[in-house]
Amino acid sequence: MIFDLLIFVFLLFFLIKKLNITKLNNEIIEKSQFLIKNIPIFKENKYIEYIKNPKTKTFSILSYNILSQRYMKRKEIKSLELEKRIPKIIKEIKEEKVDLFCLQESTFEVYQKYLLHSFNEYNIITYDNAGSYLMNVIGVKKKRFEILSESKFDLSNNIIDIIGNRGIINIKIKDKLFKDKIISLFNVHFPWKPIYEYQKARILNIIFEFILQNQNDIIIISGDFNSIPNSVPIRMIYYNDWINEFNDDKNYIGNFIFTKSEIDLIKEMRIKMRKRENFRNTMNNIFNNSKFVYEKYFLRSAYDEYKKGDNYEKKSNYDFLRFHPDYTNYTNNFIDTIDYIIYSKYLKKVKILKIPLISKDYLPNEIYPSDHLKLYVEFEYTKK
Repeated sequence: MIFDLLIFVFLLFFLIKKLNITKLNNEIIEKSQFLIKNIPIFKENKYIEYIKNPKTKTFSILSYNILSQRYMKRKEIKSLELEKRIPKIIKEIKEEKVDLFCLQESTFEVYQKYLLHSFNEYNIITYDNAGSYLMNVIGVKKKRFEILSESKFDLSNNIIDIIGNRGIINIKIKDKLFKDKIISLFNVHFPWKPIYEYQKARILNIIFEFILQNQNDIIIISGDFNSIPNSVPIRMIYYNDWINEFNDDKNYIGNFIFTKSEIDLIKEMRIKMRKRENFRNTMNNIFNNSKFVYEKYFLRSAYDEYKKGDNYEKKSNYDFLRFHPDYTNYTNNFIDTIDYIIYSKYLKKVKILKIPLISKDYLPNEIYPSDHLKLYVEFEYTKK
């Protein structure tokens, strides 16, 4: 009798607690939805137009590292608290009225409390990253695209042996307005340390192998690559001279913008990598896949002409690397481009969102809710 009473009391306590949690979550959701509708955002939506009158219906994509609250250092700014910052980010995304969006540095809390209830017109796909509590998120507008498949990649320590966050998610989608147009879309988040260039190259090679195996004509790779334009992973996309730097025993670093201590660490890591078993075979495999992908798909960044002048005449693939914006990530100790929207040759960019001029305060701040800036591209299909 006493035992049954204890069970009843326990179940009653559990039920009350669950109801209170549900009520609290509902209150948080209602509050966040109110903020999304009413919170002011800084509108500086200026675009660079490449095609003024597209011949066919276009589609748009946005990529945004929304900054995990764990990495928030500016706790003295009240507007950067999670419950105020995330609604502002959501409103920024909704204002662009995009067909596709790729977010990095989300968490399950952010997904459950904010994203899940804010994008009813989208199918939301998530995947937990390896080496962290972070997740990648893809939003697909239901009216425009049908999801055909999802592929999630294992980048755990037995695959990529490093410390820190990394993640890839791929979806294959069919355009409902153009039944023959199928897009293979990747949302990526690479490890941040410069010394992990070999590991980043291997992660990108996993994507290349997937592309070559699946033979999809239209490719988009979007996200936070944690790699500056002249780094090895980005030069792999353009099939540039990166292979010499790994095979050269003199540790040639190329045109990197690194401090001496960082260069010493990179050299040390390269020496370490060269001693690994099957290193040469691995690098040759990466090099060959980079070559095959480049020749078949001619991948390039949507922002690789950002700084070119009107009289620009392309001389080499290296030109694409040096015309990226000055930054997509702007913190008190790092300013450079590390976010990209990469696309294949059967797409043509119609317009891109301009990178705002940050003249005083570093990010995040009261105007910009993340330390990264969002990228936006509008694409038109081209004929094969």
